[in-house]
Amino acid sequence: MSHDHISQLFIGIEEAKRGNTLLGMQLLNGLQEDSPHHRFYEAKAWFSYCLAKEKRDFRQAIASCQDAWEKKPDSSEICLALGRIYLLAGHRSAAIRVLQRGLEIDNNREIYRLLSSIGIRKSPVFGFLDRKNMVNIFTGRLFRRIGLR
Repeated sequence: MSHDHISQLFIGIEEAKRGNTLLGMQLLNGLQEDSPHHRFYEAKAWFSYCLAKEKRDFRQAIASCQDAWEKKPDSSEICLALGRIYLLAGHRSAAIRVLQRGLEIDNNREIYRLLSSIGIRKSPVFGFLDRKNMVNIFTGRLFRRIGLR
């Protein structure tokens, strides 16, 4: 892989992450499956995100990104891209699961920002009770106040 292709790969990933998906898609379009570069699967995931954002082809984008994640399951960047695709497709709970898995892999700041922007809540103190049950509400507030949650 030439120096130009590697720089194109890095710029394409950064543009996709910034939201400039049209340029990112153009830069990442010629990816080759036999690429020796270690960030190939991350680039494939971000190309999938560009595909979802620009072409609204969620089925193809999810399948392609999941394939990249299967090949490189230790990448929080792929989790971030897949989480963004799920959010675009309207699959909030799947996005949260993938993003939380990404945080288990690595403390990725962008995943933290995305999770806080979509407003996830902690699970209820007592899972067998409804979230709106007064026991859960009171106990959750008490635990938060004393620093246990």
